[in-house]
Amino acid sequence: MAGIFTPTRRSATRPGAHGPDDPRARPRPGRPRDVTGLPAACFVTAWHFGAQQRSRAWVIYSIAVAVMIVVFFILGIVASDMG
Repeated sequence: MAGIFTPTRRSATRPGAHGPDDPRARPRPGRPRDVTGLPAACFVTAWHFGAQQRSRAWVIYSIAVAVMIVVFFILGIVASDMG
């Protein structure tokens, strides 16, 4: 699926870049939204399902997935620093 939805060069560039050879055209690494977007979506999903009476399992699942994403991200940073 990732190959189908690859970004075009234009959408992956910074604003103000004047072409693909411009150094400003490279995307910025380490954006906070890359790390926080999916866990935040999981917490929003848990909040949404929390308003419904019979969706307790989805609330627990959404929170567990968000916590696991953050934990595995931190473990990945620790593991990359070790080697």
